[in-house]
Amino acid sequence: MMFLLILRIVLRRTWIAGVAFCLMYSAWQTVQTAMWLPSAPAVVLMSIAGLLVATACLVQLTRFGLVATIAGMIAANTIYPFTTDVSAPYFGISLMPVAAVLALALYAFKISLAGQSLFREDLLDVGAPPRR
Repeated sequence: MMFLLILRIVLRRTWIAGVAFCLMYSAWQTVQTAMWLPSAPAVVLMSIAGLLVATACLVQLTRFGLVATIAGMIAANTIYPFTTDVSAPYFGISLMPVAAVLALALYAFKISLAGQSLFREDLLDVGAPPRR
């Protein structure tokens, strides 16, 4: 995200910075794949996949914002073993990504209220006359 901001400042156009971000991310993904899987089909597929991932990240960042992008990255990059079996020894660690996404969602909900209260003040005033 910071790299995209730097590109935006240097290139002075949002769409040029977006294209440069997608191409650089795809090139980075291609170099990483070529180091571990030197076969040509794998490199081509991973460069296309890198371009698609960068484009999806860019669209999510520009359309929904930073908090949604971070929550999406946490949810997508969860590599912990996930279980619903409470007796499993890794049950606690499997709840951490869920807790992180939930905390980000609650924080985003709090920000979206913009200082307003969730309920009206007179919601629980049973005996009070209605306001006009």
